[in-house]
Amino acid sequence: NFLSDDGTSSYYQPMQSEGRPVLMMGIEEEVESRKGNLTSGAEYVLNTINRRGEDVVYLKEDGSIYNGFEIVSHPATLGFFMNHFKWDGIKGLSKLGFESWNAKSCGLHIHMTRKAFANDKHLFKFLKFVYGNPTELIQFAGRNSSYAKFDVDTFLNSWNDYGERDSVRGSSFMKMAKHETINDDRYCAVNLRNVQTIELRFFRPSLKPETVQAALQFCDAAFNYTEEITTPQVMTGNALAFKSFRSWVKTQTDRYQILDE
Repeated sequence: NFLSDDGTSSYYQPMQSEGRPVLMMGIEEEVESRKGNLTSGAEYVLNTINRRGEDVVYLKEDGSIYNGFEIVSHPATLGFFMNHFKWDGIKGLSKLGFESWNAKSCGLHIHMTRKAFANDKHLFKFLKFVYGNPTELIQFAGRNSSYAKFDVDTFLNSWNDYGERDSVRGSSFMKMAKHETINDDRYCAVNLRNVQTIELRFFRPSLKPETVQAALQFCDAAFNYTEEITTPQVMTGNALAFKSFRSWVKTQTDRYQILDE
């Protein structure tokens, strides 16, 4: 169910005027029940966010969660998340005995429409930006996890045969962007193993809406920034450095105020 800026929904993915898919994002936020009732918490989330019978989120079990669930949204634009998503359905879980930020078993994953990227070069710059700034992104995300590794060798390499773990075939960011090669480990900062989406796995989850909104704004901003910057800016202007991105965000506070803060 595709959810748009104006709050409407459709079972058809919205397209830009030139026929390119609009960037949609989907969140997967894991929460744990520490003192609360699991069923009551689940009912609260669904009744609050999906009020009036809307298909906005659904809940899943996850093997990494001991006593909780994963809140999964349908694909939505940043505008929908900021202006129409019922964030009380997540925020209110804290009063019901749930945790997310302090639960080591929990993560926040954000999926982005793969075909929304303008071309292979756009995705290449996006990947280089993420993997080129691990220190700043770990600090921003509040999480450094083996389930979301920033290790470039792990991301770019895959094994020729599952039974021969020492047999490594090298790849490159461009080959990965073109989907010419694929690694065998989805537990990377960026997971490219899904056909339809690019999955960013390195965010720390929170029951505070602003924290999740900042992560969503980061994804949208990084998407737009890496499309906007040119090859000469990358080669000679250090455009893929985090400080360059940070300076650009400061000029976009009308769209990314929470991210800027």
